[in-house]
Amino acid sequence: MIKSTLDFINTIAQSVAAIGTLAAVIVALYLARRQTAERVTVTTAKVGIVTPGIPGSNEGFFLRIAITNSCLRDVTLTGIGWRVGWWRPERFFQLLPLNELSSILPKRLAPSETALFFYPWDDYVVNALPLRRALGTDLRGRVRARMTKCEVFLSTGVVCRATIDSYVVTELLKSPVVEG
Repeated sequence: MIKSTLDFINTIAQSVAAIGTLAAVIVALYLARRQTAERVTVTTAKVGIVTPGIPGSNEGFFLRIAITNSCLRDVTLTGIGWRVGWWRPERFFQLLPLNELSSILPKRLAPSETALFFYPWDDYVVNALPLRRALGTDLRGRVRARMTKCEVFLSTGVVCRATIDSYVVTELLKSPVVEG
């Protein structure tokens, strides 16, 4: 009886060791893959631009989209867009702003480098009418707006998504809809 009990304990110990080895291999592969995965951090904000030392230099408000390379290798940005909803989402491709403040696509980013895109707020609100229609203005629209993602397209086919800043969503929803 003692021999069979020791055999049973030995079998359990070997099984636990095998499971531990498998878990260690999975974690090691995950960590190795994670370092080479392409990732960018996307932030959106409504910002004002002022030139110091020049009275009356307030250039108005802008929608700023900042994209930072957060992986260990270079990435190339090829596009920006919006994804509204999660069940059969509507997608909108964002055209580039035509100003000297913004980066130009395609944009190659080294690790920790940032690309900035500035859209004049008043123009953006008017030109984003299809996006604003997709969001809606009722309670359902506010919920859809909170789930709306900014998408960044990379040259390798990877799409990185980030939630839009709540202040930007609030300002976009309360702006009057002007039919063109």
